[in-house]
Amino acid sequence: AAIAAIAARQPQFVSLRPEELLSAEGLKAGDERHGVRFARNGCPSKGSMDIFIEPVLPRPRLVIFGAVPVALALADLAGRFDLHRTLAAPGLTNGTAEVVQDGFALDTNDGAQHFIVVATQGKGDEAGLRAALAAGAEHVAFVGSRKKFASLAARLTADGLPEEAVARIKAPAGLHIHAITPEEIALSI
Repeated sequence: AAIAAIAARQPQFVSLRPEELLSAEGLKAGDERHGVRFARNGCPSKGSMDIFIEPVLPRPRLVIFGAVPVALALADLAGRFDLHRTLAAPGLTNGTAEVVQDGFALDTNDGAQHFIVVATQGKGDEAGLRAALAAGAEHVAFVGSRKKFASLAARLTADGLPEEAVARIKAPAGLHIHAITPEEIALSI
């Protein structure tokens, strides 16, 4: 149940009951009803026990590739939502988030959910998208126009990246709220 809770990133409720009690209620081990999973208690005491399992997971990680105003606004705004933030941009110095200065490298083997936003405005778009796809993040978004992304997507697939992987990229990033300023775009994302 703990493994299932971690995998689903959701709490689990398990009710252990003697087989006779399960049968009397029309249940068997493994059944689930109203979010409660039932299991057989084989203990001679014939007792019942309810167990609530809540996974304690690492904070979600937002990785932003780029040092443009939208990237900086997004890093600032994301800090208010308890996301672990990483700005990945060569030569960047900024006090709002962890900063990676050696390029677009990312390790997603830490158990956290990873969200990557590529906001490079022409200064590493393709490299950022390649790194984001290679990282295997749950969500990848690109800050740019549909036309620009279509051109990048064609290059990525022509270079051998699977179309399914490129199709997972949300482009343009964010909701269509008629955002114009970097802060508005960050909010839309």
